[in-house]
Amino acid sequence: MIPYYNPNIFFNDLFVLFTLKQKESEKALTEYYKKITGKKYVLFTNSCRSALSLIYKTIIIEGEVITTPLTCSAAIEPIKNSGCTVKYVDINIETLNIDYKLIESKITNKTRAIQLIHLGGVPCNINAIKEITTKHNILLIEDCAQSQGSYYKGNHTGSFGDIACFSLIKNAYGIGGGVIATDSYAHFKELKETLNLLTSNSFISDSLRLFYSLLASYRHNFFLKSISSFLFTLKKRRSKNKASQIILRKPSKLQILVAYRQSQKLKDLHQKRKEIGVILINKMIKRNIMENRIPNLEDITISKLFVFNKNFYYKDIVNFFKENSIEVMHLSHKSGSPYQPMLMSMEEAAVFELKNYLSIHDSIVSLPLIEDMDNKEIDLILDLFCEYLNKRKC
Repeated sequence: MIPYYNPNIFFNDLFVLFTLKQKESEKALTEYYKKITGKKYVLFTNSCRSALSLIYKTIIIEGEVITTPLTCSAAIEPIKNSGCTVKYVDINIETLNIDYKLIESKITNKTRAIQLIHLGGVPCNINAIKEITTKHNILLIEDCAQSQGSYYKGNHTGSFGDIACFSLIKNAYGIGGGVIATDSYAHFKELKETLNLLTSNSFISDSLRLFYSLLASYRHNFFLKSISSFLFTLKKRRSKNKASQIILRKPSKLQILVAYRQSQKLKDLHQKRKEIGVILINKMIKRNIMENRIPNLEDITISKLFVFNKNFYYKDIVNFFKENSIEVMHLSHKSGSPYQPMLMSMEEAAVFELKNYLSIHDSIVSLPLIEDMDNKEIDLILDLFCEYLNKRKC
């Protein structure tokens, strides 16, 4: 079995957690995010989605926010739930990021911010977009949930925006948590005052999440993996019955401790994922499997490997790989499903003139990037792609 994601939390990490102290761990994490972003102020939240929600509810009360349609719903819900209006701009079909050349034509006197999303760790054309936000005096919000460790023109993603957000779970391997970084003391003060009024997750819920992550990390241990799969099935059944909602909370003590422990392993884990990702990318391009292109591979982490091919149909290919014991996702799973429906109706997408988005939405999949994946498993993924494409062409 090749899972989509490995939390990389092991039994030896539990022993280390018992030796850590929250204040020292939070201070070290704060200094780490100050260093990579160059920002003066850092706050921690319950998740990256909570971080975005806090920003939109506290700083950007109303108005329009420009962003990309090719993202997960967790990046869009905070905008809508705050009372702001989402204004989508089409994507660049090669990089899958927002097409910066189309942004300025969408700006009105109601535009309050541009939310950049560095999809899969691939940075947007930040310099060009920064010029636009400066010219029109609007905020630039960097959603770096998938781009921790990526660089653009020699600087870390998150260092360009007026406000930057990170996830402490996606490619930072924690059990939850988000980060807000900014140079504005006024924004920092407002955000902190709101954050201080919130409660944290219960210790029990975070402990269960840690336990699940621990079991899920032992993919080669049949007994532990079986328990993990059983727990995931229960979680999947429960989540299907829950409405989508954003619960604003402070980070818990356990989230901070786990995040700090995992931060000590980040460089090594990112390097391993990148090595596997580069091999997959080069071989997929060589075999004409991958039609999108990832520029400047040496400067990025590969948190998610999104692959576009006009001959893919995401539901078919996800099921095909599942039959072969490999977890492949579409864009971002929601409520236990590996598929993500379009964020809007086709009629709405047409109104926004999202020609590229409409043409490739159903032809994108996201591959597993497990740090201990071997060459045999990599070749299996490639062979299955070729088998699938050959069947589609018949």
